[in-house]
Amino acid sequence: MSTDYKTNRKKIIYKALVLTITATIITAVIIVLKIQKSESIHPLEIPKPKNIVVINIDSLRADRMGIYGYSKDTTPFLDSLMKKGAIFENAETPAYLTFQSDAALFSGLYPSENNVIQWTTPINKSLPLLPSILTNYGYNTAGFVSPSLWPRFGWSTSFQYYKMSENTKNVAFSKTDVSEYLKKGNSTFIFWHIYDAHSPYMSASSSYNSVFDDSKMEHSFIWEAQSTSSIPMYTSEKRDATTLHQFTDDDKKYLNEAYDRGVQYVDEELRTFFESIKNEPWYKDTMFIISSEHGDDLGEHGYFFHRDLYEVNTHVPLAIIYPPYIKPMRIATPVNTMDLMPTLVAIAQGVPPEHTSGTNIIPLINGEVLSHDIFTERPPFDEYAVRRGNWKYIMRNPAIKDGLNTYDYWMKRLITHEPINTKDELYDLTNDPNEQNNLIGTGLSIESELQSTLFGFRADMRKAREVNKNIPNITPQGGSLIPYP
Repeated sequence: MSTDYKTNRKKIIYKALVLTITATIITAVIIVLKIQKSESIHPLEIPKPKNIVVINIDSLRADRMGIYGYSKDTTPFLDSLMKKGAIFENAETPAYLTFQSDAALFSGLYPSENNVIQWTTPINKSLPLLPSILTNYGYNTAGFVSPSLWPRFGWSTSFQYYKMSENTKNVAFSKTDVSEYLKKGNSTFIFWHIYDAHSPYMSASSSYNSVFDDSKMEHSFIWEAQSTSSIPMYTSEKRDATTLHQFTDDDKKYLNEAYDRGVQYVDEELRTFFESIKNEPWYKDTMFIISSEHGDDLGEHGYFFHRDLYEVNTHVPLAIIYPPYIKPMRIATPVNTMDLMPTLVAIAQGVPPEHTSGTNIIPLINGEVLSHDIFTERPPFDEYAVRRGNWKYIMRNPAIKDGLNTYDYWMKRLITHEPINTKDELYDLTNDPNEQNNLIGTGLSIESELQSTLFGFRADMRKAREVNKNIPNITPQGGSLIPYP
């Protein structure tokens, strides 16, 4: 064997050994980085907050906030606050009514699953609810709510303290209660429900740039069913309260401006609340969540207020603020406000219930890819919507006809002459965010995909309602009335 051959063989072995060692080092570095990343995204790596405060601003549409692109300066304080945390750009609600959305938030389950499908159906008492779970992990729990979240829905007993304001417009009254409860210095979970942006709206003439004179405003319509709140109408003509009519252009302009004024008012009140607590020693150890139960349609689909599955009703703000542990970011992946249930339990270093339809969204904050369909339910009408990325499919129930359903009937009767929708709808939210161009029947493959998904979801919800059907209904007490949801 020649000397050159031996020399070359040694060189080859040496090079192979160097390459092997180099590859081993690189692999080890990659493994370490993966371990570090894995540890960084684990919910337990976010320090357990001393306090968790969920602020739900009822009827707040995401697109009526500056942080979501609104041109008017309605929410300067909330914009600045939310910029300090993780902003979810496409948060959807599990239902389009207040009591259903909150029941889903507390249970991590859709309305049909937790039984809160209408006014008279209380939450299933056998379910583990968020306040009770957080109590088990060391939090004192309190709910400060408007009169629309009456105790008979059933979840109030899961809180250690539950105060329902005597005032429908409650932010100015409850902000003192909330701050005093926090200042006790205990580890606290607070659910704060704010109703001031909800209809009936505030006076538009008190707005920053109102063009309206409230002397022309009449309160002519009386809401039926279980509410006696009145809807403001801006018009120079007096009209019979019992007469059906379309909103005038001035009515529509007035209501839009009045809605914005209510949102602005809540923003102003929350500014003073945060000013009152920002120097407290526990402030930096408090996590704040800003969200809403639902939005409001303001004429985009031929009606006002909220009664359907369109984005103006279901797309709400959502931000989790906990600096410096959660960095400022914007997350485009669609999520459901119901996801807060397992998320907050994980943040409290607890274990979410085994059976929950919500998803822990902490991985999204840490850069992981989390793709799942987002559903919204419209019980008891057996109608559903699914959001997949920027595609939205609404499945209608053709059996619902004009006048056959009490709730739909009185809402339609008071607000619009348009017939109830009975055909499915498909929207590309990237190019059609206001859902004006129904793409059903245009040959898109996504149509059959989402339709099939909704058939499965509908089957699951029908099965859930069948399971819950024997839960006793709420018995009205003394004919007491509650505000519209």
